[in-house]
Amino acid sequence: MTRDDQRLGLATLAWDFFKIGALAVGDTGPVLTMIERELIDRRGALTREDVTEALTFTKPLPGSTVVQIVAYPAYKLGGWSGSALATVAYVLPSFLMMLALGAGYVAATALPGIRPAVDGLTAAAVGILLGTA
Repeated sequence: MTRDDQRLGLATLAWDFFKIGALAVGDTGPVLTMIERELIDRRGALTREDVTEALTFTKPLPGSTVVQIVAYPAYKLGGWSGSALATVAYVLPSFLMMLALGAGYVAATALPGIRPAVDGLTAAAVGILLGTA
């Protein structure tokens, strides 16, 4: 397959990596499995060697290996714009979830009965971390 044959539309690439970001919870294993399922088995856009290459090239680099693993095959499929778009699409579900949880935390701690409970849980968490350290 030539590189031009492998290219996916940017919208398809973004959607696939958005799904992977939303569903693959954990370290590199689930992400690699989802990439294989979506881009090798389902779309036929990559080969298993491409995914192995992504892991091999990105593992020694500093930073988040998973984000780099996402960027590498996306570059092969969509060039620089595909890589940037896929990386943003992969991170977006986590970002949106953290925004929602942060808003929920602020709203919950504004309630009179919830604030003391949250303060108690915070103290317990700090105690557990200090005990572990």
